[in-house]
Amino acid sequence: MNAELQQSESPARKPLAKVVLALADQAFVSLNSFVTMMVVAKFCSTGDLNVYVLAWSILCFFRVIQERMLAAPYVVFAHQPERENSAFLGSSLVQQGWFSVASCVIFIGLAILFNFVPAPEGLSVCFAVIAAALPPILLRDHLRAVSCTHFRYGAAALLSGAALMLQFAIIYVCYLNSVLTANAVFAAMGVASLLPALVWLLLKTEPFNFVREQLSSDWQTCYRYSSWLVAARFFPSIVNSLLPFLVLYMVGENASGIWGSCMTLANVSMMFVIGCNNLFQPKAVVALQTQGKSAMQHVLGQSAAVFSIALTAICLVYFFAGEQILAFAFKPELSPYGNVVTILSLHVLICSLSIVAGNGLAALEKPRGIFIGELFWSIVTLAAAALLTPEFGLTGTAIAICAGSLAATVIEGGWLMYWLKSETFTVGEGIA
Repeated sequence: MNAELQQSESPARKPLAKVVLALADQAFVSLNSFVTMMVVAKFCSTGDLNVYVLAWSILCFFRVIQERMLAAPYVVFAHQPERENSAFLGSSLVQQGWFSVASCVIFIGLAILFNFVPAPEGLSVCFAVIAAALPPILLRDHLRAVSCTHFRYGAAALLSGAALMLQFAIIYVCYLNSVLTANAVFAAMGVASLLPALVWLLLKTEPFNFVREQLSSDWQTCYRYSSWLVAARFFPSIVNSLLPFLVLYMVGENASGIWGSCMTLANVSMMFVIGCNNLFQPKAVVALQTQGKSAMQHVLGQSAAVFSIALTAICLVYFFAGEQILAFAFKPELSPYGNVVTILSLHVLICSLSIVAGNGLAALEKPRGIFIGELFWSIVTLAAAALLTPEFGLTGTAIAICAGSLAATVIEGGWLMYWLKSETFTVGEGIA
C-alpha cells in the first residue's frame, strides 16, 4: 500500500520539487546581488558605491561570456546519448579553469590601466581585488550551471545558499570592524564562492574525470557551437558594462551609483526570469531531442506565459510604488528615480521573451539568430543612449535599453519562427 502510494505521488511531486529548488537557487543568487547592493548603498560612501557599480558592471561581463562560452554548450551536448558525461564535464572544467586565468590577467591589466586614466578614486585597487576574487566566483557560477543542466537543483541551491551565508557573514564582520568598502565586498564574494565550490568538487556532486584525449575534441565541439553565442553576447555585455561609465560622464559623478541602484531593483525580476529559465532551457532541449519540435514549442509557450504574467504584475508594482521601494531599499535621495525603475522593469519583460526565443534557437543549434538579435540590441541601445541620455538623463538611458530589447525580441522571434517552419529535426534514440 505504501509503495503504491509512493509511486502515485512521486510523478507529481518530483516536477514540483524541481521547480521549488530551481527558484530557491535563483532566489539565493538574487538576494546575494540585491542585498549586496543595498549594503553598499546604505553603509558605504557615495564614492564606494560608484566604484562598486563600475567594477561590478565589468565583472558581470566576464560572468556572461563564461555562461555563453562554457555553460550554454554544456547544456546542449551533455544530454546527447552518444556522449560520455563524466569525461565531457572534466573537459568543461578544464576549459573553465583556462577562462578564469585569462579573466584574472585581464583584470590585472585593467588595474594597471586605470592608474593612468581619469576614473573615480579607488577603481584601480578594486580591479586588483577582483583579479583575485574572480576565479572562485566564475567556478561557482559554472558548477551551478552544471547542476542545473542535470536537473540537480538541490545541489545548485546548496551551492548558492552556502555562498550567500558566508558572504554576508564576512561582510558583517567587516562592518563591525569599520572596514566595509567596495574592495572588502568583492573580497568577501571571492572567499564565499571558493569554499562551497571546493566542497562540490571534492564530493563530486556530478561525476567527472579528465580524459586527455578528449580535451581538444570537446573544446572544438564547444567552440563551434558557442562561437556565435559568445559573439552574440559580447556586444550587449560590452554595452552593459559601458552604460555606467556613459552616465558617469554624461549625467554626473554620482550618476553611476544611482543607475546601479535602479538596475539592481529592476533586475530582481530578471533574477526570477533566470531562475525559471534554469528549468525551462534544459527542458526545451530535452523535449526537442526526445519528442521533437512540437514538444519544444509547448515548453517555449509555457515559459513565455509564465514570464509575461509574472513580469507584467511586477511592472505594475513598480509603476505605482517604485519611488517608495527605491527609497526604502537604498536611500531616500533616490526616490525621484522611480520612473527609471519602471522603465527598466518593462525592459526585463521584453527581454524575457527574447530569452524564450533564444532558448528555441539554441536548442535547434541555430545560434546565429541570437547573434543577429543581440547585435541589433547593442546598436539600438548604444545609439539611443547617446542621443537620449544628454537630454533626459537616466530616464533616457532606460528608454534606450527598452528600445534595444524590443528590437532583439522581434529579430530573434522572427528567426525562431523561420527555422521552426523550415528545419526538419530527427528525434534521437534517447537521452544520456
